[in-house]
Amino acid sequence: MNRLVLIGNGFDLAHGLNTRYEHFIDWYWEQRVHGLLHELTDISQDVLCTFKLLNGNFWGSYILPLYSGFNKPTAKEVIQHINNDKEQCKVIPCSFLTNILQSIETKKWVDIENDWRQKI
Repeated sequence: MNRLVLIGNGFDLAHGLNTRYEHFIDWYWEQRVHGLLHELTDISQDVLCTFKLLNGNFWGSYILPLYSGFNKPTAKEVIQHINNDKEQCKVIPCSFLTNILQSIETKKWVDIENDWRQKI
């Protein structure tokens, strides 16, 4: 099988492929929210981010009510809800993820290679 690999020049984005770092972050949040729905502890941690519930409850019981009725929030909405609930939740992203999120919010793009070099 022959393969053609094109790097850069916007070819991927022009053809509707979700290859931006922002797309990766969206995917990451979806995976984390899915994991939190099934989490039976008050702490959920991976290499990029730690989620802590401060009320001694577990994540599944905290998040499940957000999905009541016909309401199915997006992963971003769930994460935003968790971030805004400072009395019950604490979100601790690693510095690398913090830099990525700030770049996406302020610059609308990420120089992830440069951020990674600065982390090392």
